[in-house]
Amino acid sequence: MSDMHVNNDSIVWTTISPKLKTISKNSLNKNILAYIILGLGGWLTFMSKPSSAIGLSLVILIYLIVSRQFQLRFFFIAIFITLLLLILSALVIDGSIFAYFNRYFLSLEIHELLQAGHNINSVFRLDPVKSSNKFIISTLLIFVFSTFFIWLGYKNYKLKNIIYIVVCFLIFIVIAFIALSELNWNPGFKAHQPYLVFGIIFASILSTIIITDKIRISDINWRLFFLFLTLSYIFALGTNNNYWLQSGIAAFFWFVAAFVLIIPLSLNL
Repeated sequence: MSDMHVNNDSIVWTTISPKLKTISKNSLNKNILAYIILGLGGWLTFMSKPSSAIGLSLVILIYLIVSRQFQLRFFFIAIFITLLLLILSALVIDGSIFAYFNRYFLSLEIHELLQAGHNINSVFRLDPVKSSNKFIISTLLIFVFSTFFIWLGYKNYKLKNIIYIVVCFLIFIVIAFIALSELNWNPGFKAHQPYLVFGIIFASILSTIIITDKIRISDINWRLFFLFLTLSYIFALGTNNNYWLQSGIAAFFWFVAAFVLIIPLSLNL
C-alpha cells in the first residue's frame, strides 16, 4: 500500500507543480486548464491518501497567495472538479456518497481506538531527527564535491573539461574497484540514505549566495523551491512512522528543489 502511495503521489505532484507555473492573470485558457489539473490532482491525492490531500491543498493555497497568483473564481473551478470526481468515485465504489465517507470516518475511529497514530491531532507534527556521525560526514563530503563542481562550472578555466574527465574517471575507478573486489563498503545508512541529497541542496543554496555576479538571489524562484522542499513532508502526513524517515521515500522532490536553484544559475553561465 505504501508503494502505491509513493507512485501515485509522485505522479500527482510532479504533474501539479509545473501547472502552478502556467497560472497567469492575463491568460484565461491557461488558468482554466491549470486549475482543472489542480482539481484532478487533489482528487487523485485524496483517493491515495486523504491526509496528504489536506496538506497539499494548504501548501498550494499558500503558494498561490504568496506568489500573488490566487484568483478565487478559478480556485472554485479546482474545488468543483475535486468534489465532482469525489462524488462520482463514491457512487462507483459504494453506490452512495454517505456510505463512502462514513467508511472513512469509521476507519479513523478504529485507528484512534487502536492508538495507531492516525488521529487528527498527530497529523501535523515535527518528529526528532536521528542521524549518525558517519551520515553527517558523508553529507558534508557530498556538499563539498557538489560545491566544487558548481564552482568549477562557473569558472572559465581552460583545463576545466580535463578536470571533469579526470574526476569522473577516478570516480568510475573507485566504483569499479568496490564492485569487483570483496571489499565490504556498506555505509549502512538504511532509511537515512535519501537525506544525503541535502548535501546537494546546501551546495546549491551556497552557490546562489556566493556567485552574485552571474545571478541575483531575487532571480531564484524561492517560492517554488520551498514548495518542492515541503512536498516530501506532505507525503508523510498521516503516517505513524517518523516523518523524517517517511518523507525520505519521496526525496525526489528535494532533488528537484535543488534544481530550482541551479537551473537559473546555469542559464547565466
